Amino acid sequence: SFILRHILVKPLTGLGERLQALVDGSFSGRLTPLPQKDLNTIVIAANRMFEEISNQTKTLRENERNYREIYNATSDAIFIHNPDGTLLDVNQTMLDMYGYTRNEIHTLGEGALSGESPFGPKERRVMVARALAEGPQLFKWRARKKDGSFFWVEVALKEARLGNQQVVLAFVSDISQREQLEEQLRQAQRMEAIGMLAGGIAHDFNNILSAILGYTELSLKQVDDSSKTFGHLKQVERASLRARELVRQILTFSRKQEPKKEVLPLAAVVSEAMNLMRSSMPVTVKIVQHLDSHSLVEVDASQIHQVILNICTNGFQAMPESSGTLVISLNDITLPEDDNGDDLELPAGKYVILAIEDNGSGMEKAVLDRIFDPYFTTRKSERGTGLGLSVVQGIVKKHQGKILVESVPDKGTVFRLIFPVTGKPRTLGGVHTVTADYARGQRIIVVDDEESIRHLMKEILTQAGYDVEVFADGLSAWQTISTFFQEIDLLITDLTMPGLTGIELFRKVRAVRSDLPVILCTGYNEMKDSFRGEDVSACLQKPVTVQELLLTTAKVLKKREDTR
Repeated sequence: SFILRHILVKPLTGLGERLQALVDGSFSGRLTPLPQKDLNTIVIAANRMFEEISNQTKTLRENERNYREIYNATSDAIFIHNPDGTLLDVNQTMLDMYGYTRNEIHTLGEGALSGESPFGPKERRVMVARALAEGPQLFKWRARKKDGSFFWVEVALKEARLGNQQVVLAFVSDISQREQLEEQLRQAQRMEAIGMLAGGIAHDFNNILSAILGYTELSLKQVDDSSKTFGHLKQVERASLRARELVRQILTFSRKQEPKKEVLPLAAVVSEAMNLMRSSMPVTVKIVQHLDSHSLVEVDASQIHQVILNICTNGFQAMPESSGTLVISLNDITLPEDDNGDDLELPAGKYVILAIEDNGSGMEKAVLDRIFDPYFTTRKSERGTGLGLSVVQGIVKKHQGKILVESVPDKGTVFRLIFPVTGKPRTLGGVHTVTADYARGQRIIVVDDEESIRHLMKEILTQAGYDVEVFADGLSAWQTISTFFQEIDLLITDLTMPGLTGIELFRKVRAVRSDLPVILCTGYNEMKDSFRGEDVSACLQKPVTVQELLLTTAKVLKKREDTR
């Protein structure tokens, strides 16, 4: 029995133990060769089997690691569901995208990852059923993160088999940025359409305003300045000039007018803006002004008006029941050479700070961090485009300024706008070297398709002493000019007319009379682009005052005589 145990039982026991180790997942050990030739054949075969299984297991584990790396490295979130919608597994991208840990995934309720109807659990089950019944599905979905925020995703659903198990795979792409860009494009197209409409309205209104302002000025010259009528006409004139400035703001908004910077006291600009603001603000809002600066700044007054009106509008709309207080203050500061202005990133020098403070609802930090993002808004869609503060920031930057915001929820918000102080107002040399009284019977052709404007210009210029002939269109004017071109001293033409436009008429005239002065008038400010590089004598922006028309006419005629 000893010999039998030594020769047969002991080797077979070792083989059994090694096979059990193999079952337990250990592939490192090998059987010791036996002196018995027949039994040793079994040992050699067993060791080869162990080696093969070990190699295959290593390969399988390596492949599993590789596939797991790919599974987790993809930019798409991957979900594996049972046909009933039960979540089996997700990749790391899903955890990062939705904000969960792996341990939390299997405890989630059915609606935790979906948005609100029509992107809720019920609709989710419908889409899974379609993927099983009809084949792959691709659709846009509103998903929900762990923090409760919603975001847009694109989902591809596909039936698959993992071994013998039927599953539904969901590949989910975060398309929030794409959706934001598409929304920005839609908003930009909407704003472009609004701008075109505003520009067209402003152009037509300028023509109407030209007649109102011009005839008012003519009437002022015909009444006694101590009469009640004179006072009434002055009120009409002042209102017309304010309307002209308002139209200029509309044209600036519609991008049909370039900013016009002037050196002005910022206090005067703020006061004028607040006068406009008062008329559009509820009487329940109290306005307090502390304008303790008289410093000069180089600004486009219309754009600064836009900035102030926008911030003030946001302020009173943030007040409960539109009732509260707006405090507007203006103060001077000086940033020394050795100070960077508390991280203002402004060069040393003198500045003026415009502060606009409200006691409205204030803003949380998450909102405060995004208020200057284009198209970001917390208002309902019918109350705002989200463009306001983005435009405000752009305007302030173009004025070499800085904008700072502080806000406390339920307390209010304060905007601080910092502008560099400039020196003395700039003077334009030679502006008043010519007086408006320069008429000696020079022959002038006036062309405008608006009857009231062409007759107004004729009356103004005729009273001044010029010989004036008017035309309603460019073609009829050209017929006269081409016949009597040597007898004409000046052409004044509207730019936008049906048929032969002002610029086309100008070019025809230049072909036969290169020395004939030409003044172009328009209700838009597209002049600079439409005839950049052309030899135009002067440009007038409608509505034109009597003084502007006479002074420009005199300057152009004098320049022509001086160059002869």
